[in-house]
Amino acid sequence: EAEVEVAGMPVTLMDTAGIRDSADEVEQIGVARSVEAARRADVVAMVVDASQGWTEFEQQVFHQLLGSEGEGARPAILVINKIDLASADQVSVPDEAMGRFRATVHACAQRGEGLAELASAVADTVMDGEASMEGNQWAGTQRQVEALQLASRALRNLQETMAMNLPYDLWTIDLREAAYALGSVTGEEVTEDVLGSIFSRFCIGK
Repeated sequence: EAEVEVAGMPVTLMDTAGIRDSADEVEQIGVARSVEAARRADVVAMVVDASQGWTEFEQQVFHQLLGSEGEGARPAILVINKIDLASADQVSVPDEAMGRFRATVHACAQRGEGLAELASAVADTVMDGEASMEGNQWAGTQRQVEALQLASRALRNLQETMAMNLPYDLWTIDLREAAYALGSVTGEEVTEDVLGSIFSRFCIGK
């Protein structure tokens, strides 16, 4: 997760890589949380590898997040990455999926190509009202509410993780998320030193 500014607007980027079928219980929890995060997002950027094309995997993710299964899905942008390895024109996206994306961006993340176009597409989505902003005062209050909801979810997830006796390293994910969320409400900066102190007392990794 990272905080950036796009066209003067504060934006939180969240990487939900790892959405796939798995028989591993721990991995299933991670996948479920990634899906939940994507469904909460104001804008979803679906990244497709140009060298691999639109495969059955992309089709499954699309239906899960943006298709009939993705109830209340947010505006979406298609990002065709790794255009240094293959032409974006070789990626054949089904019509039903293509019609769901408000913009398509060709990119090469390794070389930084297409990032400005992606930022512009996100900004246009907001400015067009598809991902609305109601004004600074409302936005500030809304961010606080969302931060508290995020902290609450993270702590519930932590309870589940502890109850299932899952590895300690998984605890840190939820602890960190809750701490940062609460810090954004109180205005207190949660530094790595503070987190390190918390984690060291529980003898768990960062």
